[in-house]
Amino acid sequence: MGGAMDCSMRILLVDDEQDLREAIAHILRESGHAVTECENGSDALATFQEDPFPVVISDLIMNGMTGVELLAKVKQFQPATEVIIMTGFASEETAVAALRNGAFDYLMKTYENLQLLPDVVKRAGEKYRLTEEQQTKLDSLRQMNTTLEHALRALQNAAAFDELPGLYNNHFLQEALEGEVGRSVTFKRSFSLLLFQIDGIADRGGPERTERTQLLSDVTGAIKQRIRRSDIFARYDEQIFAIILPETARAGAEIVVENIRQLLTSDLSPRLKSGSAGGIEIIAATAAYPEDGGDGAALIRHALEALKAQKKLSGAQPQE
Repeated sequence: MGGAMDCSMRILLVDDEQDLREAIAHILRESGHAVTECENGSDALATFQEDPFPVVISDLIMNGMTGVELLAKVKQFQPATEVIIMTGFASEETAVAALRNGAFDYLMKTYENLQLLPDVVKRAGEKYRLTEEQQTKLDSLRQMNTTLEHALRALQNAAAFDELPGLYNNHFLQEALEGEVGRSVTFKRSFSLLLFQIDGIADRGGPERTERTQLLSDVTGAIKQRIRRSDIFARYDEQIFAIILPETARAGAEIVVENIRQLLTSDLSPRLKSGSAGGIEIIAATAAYPEDGGDGAALIRHALEALKAQKKLSGAQPQE
């Protein structure tokens, strides 16, 4: 095929003068373009909205909708489309109105201009293609940005959460503790840190480790349902779990401990007995800010010492 066909465009031609419209359509088709003809602006707009055209050529003065009105509606529906306005009665006012509404060009209906129309259409088509390419690149960048944002959130979640569903990891716990200390200093309020160990779910390694992980997941999932949404539930290490209780004094933290004990002894133990060592129990200790420490590390040290003492009283092995 020749070069003309390589630059062929779908063109919507609008003119209420049939002879002139057919003559313009013939010139454009001879240049390799696919031309759809309409005799008024309303029909042209309906045709355009069904399947937008890259280029629209419209007469200025028509019955009903004018060329400038059609131009505005086309640009509103499909901004990338290039519109060429032609008229036999040009004026500075109409030219300014057309260009202000985004017309690509404004031509008088002279013999010379009709012969030059294929070149004007070629330039309009090149601008349309460039606009479309830029929009495609912009859409691609936006999609890439969205994908990167999703990946970043996934990485942030992976960095913050433990293998047990719904539990934060130790790194997040340390940051959350310091954040809670900062808020408590600013607003002059207290909070508590609860550390506890769940006994009665043996860790024997091998395939049974998977079973233990599932049992722990069931237990911690049930506990998470019993605490507040504002509480931060995390895993301190392999055996010890932690809950940060904002705006909760020591007495309130002890109530939370008792609620968890009741949950394990009444609701969960019978259901999980077959996977445990004959019953599940909790060994817990609390640390309250600011009386037990002025920062996260001090609160953890206090709670760990208290937890060791509780383990000795219960006969459990101390956590190293």
